[in-house]
Amino acid sequence: MKKLLFFGLMWAILAVAPLTSLAASYPVGDGVKLFLEEPSSPWKVSPRPPAFLVRERAEHLHPPQLEAARKAGINDPEDVARKLLSINELFAFNAETGSHIEIDFSALKDGEDPPTEKVVKTSASYAGEGLSSEDGITGAQTEVRRFPIAGADISYRLDAEYKLHGKPVRFIGVIGFAARHWFFIYYTGPGNGADDVAVVEKLLASCRIEAQ
Repeated sequence: MKKLLFFGLMWAILAVAPLTSLAASYPVGDGVKLFLEEPSSPWKVSPRPPAFLVRERAEHLHPPQLEAARKAGINDPEDVARKLLSINELFAFNAETGSHIEIDFSALKDGEDPPTEKVVKTSASYAGEGLSSEDGITGAQTEVRRFPIAGADISYRLDAEYKLHGKPVRFIGVIGFAARHWFFIYYTGPGNGADDVAVVEKLLASCRIEAQ
């Protein structure tokens, strides 16, 4: 009887442990933490951009960006790309497929009022409309809807499918406001990357924002 009780207790502990051990927290703003479920391999989470994303951005820099960087003493295109990517506090990525998430939290300036729900929704809509003006993008189809994120005051989601230089791409963006910060969670991946999209959906479902 004691053995049965012991094994029953151990089973209960093992059953609960995975649910509580996969969560991780990351500092993403001034006194703000983002909690999310750790993705399974080959996905990784890092405060630094992955090498493949740095190379990709470096290859698509515009001449004005390179010229401004040279004036600032930055001559290596990859250094320029790292500088531009550094606005993000966190990255989640799959180096095998090139799928990646960029996460940026931007605090309100002194005296700046929090955005209304209409402003946040409009920002998400503008982000979708802006895709059509990007170099190499064709056939963009977008949808904007309200999308709750735990701890956020307001958040909207933009789903988009388009072709970049003829290759299908899937984009998921969440734009919102929490703890006096605008936040932007942008996923970009191959259009046929159903497995990666499933990982992203789990990450978004697990997101929780907390002010310290």
